[in-house]
Amino acid sequence: MRIGLRPTPIFAAKMPTTIRIPLTGKNSTVTPYYNPDAPPVVPDAPPFTLPEARLTLSPAIIGEYNYSRYAFPATEISVNIPDDDLEAVRAWFGQTATGVTAPGTTLVKRMTEAVIPEIRQFYTEAARASLFTRSFRLGYAIRLDDGTHVAAAAPRLVTPNARAPLMAVREPVLSGNTLRTLTEIMNMPMELTFSIPAFEIPADYASRVSALDIYATRQCDTLAGDETVKAIRTYSIYGENVPCWHYSRLAEDLVREAAEADNAFRIIGSLPAKEAAAGINALRLPSNFKNLDNWDNYPAIDVGGGSGVTSPESSHIRILTAPLDLGMPDTFKRIRGVTARGIFPRGAEGIRVTLLRSHHRDVWIPVATATGAHIRLLRAVRSRWYQVEITAPRGSVVDAIVFEVVKA
Repeated sequence: MRIGLRPTPIFAAKMPTTIRIPLTGKNSTVTPYYNPDAPPVVPDAPPFTLPEARLTLSPAIIGEYNYSRYAFPATEISVNIPDDDLEAVRAWFGQTATGVTAPGTTLVKRMTEAVIPEIRQFYTEAARASLFTRSFRLGYAIRLDDGTHVAAAAPRLVTPNARAPLMAVREPVLSGNTLRTLTEIMNMPMELTFSIPAFEIPADYASRVSALDIYATRQCDTLAGDETVKAIRTYSIYGENVPCWHYSRLAEDLVREAAEADNAFRIIGSLPAKEAAAGINALRLPSNFKNLDNWDNYPAIDVGGGSGVTSPESSHIRILTAPLDLGMPDTFKRIRGVTARGIFPRGAEGIRVTLLRSHHRDVWIPVATATGAHIRLLRAVRSRWYQVEITAPRGSVVDAIVFEVVKA
């Protein structure tokens, strides 16, 4: 008799792993929900008004993207082409090809992973250089010595570029299985300057004014998060037919609507009020050329949406994460549970959590929805990519999403 030996189980149960994803402005978006039946809010008339400012956008250069042969920023993008897709790639550039078929999923994945992160990195580098690349709202107001604001000008939409950029393929070289390109990013980064004529501060406020604060919203994201580069196609750019990396771009009106809905302002420039009253000529924003990518480091400000009639306050917020691979982009994963962490009401009046899945980030399929912070007892979910959508009462804070994951 053999003692101390245990039979080997035919099937060893897979234990779930807990993965916590902190939510930031870079991996999630927050959108207010408004009650369309609520009456508009009419604020008290301002004690005085400020003159209209002149905002000037001027093209700027980012050193590592500067190629003298091209007017727009450019970067090198290379993709390794599977053997089965070589004929398709040759056909994209007008070469003679036989048996051409649509690109396979591997090539689509490689092109997407090569191109879309380059767009985001370009946005990041421009922001670090204090340059603007996307739409945002800007306003200004007088700050009093008690920290309150008066004479707030109605915020205006500023649009350096209206959509995500076309990615023009320049100087393509197909060597073996490697496609090397210099890709021109058809999005010009802009310097922003602020000018305002001289104005008078009423005597009743002369001893109380502190500063003129200039404030803005975060630049609107022009990428939805599920973009897929499916081919190289010809676009007309300034009358020239140019091959471009082809992906679905958000329409201009959708980007504009998202930018105009944002009321989360932060101060990007200030001047002493009496100095500002003498007039401002071409003040470069943000002040001191601060890094726009560190948006949370700018002071927040609440000016009630500016002057005039404003929208009613939102009753809820919608939080949508970017596509999440949980650190395993090439691995199919089963989700056993999802939990939202943060500060929000519990119970029926609390939050609502929805889990969505996708294999290639092109089509998103709802998996489950729960009222409350937890989705539990999931069994059949198996995918590479996931998104979480949360609806929560206004004022709620969701710090992180916690996944219980089992490798498929």
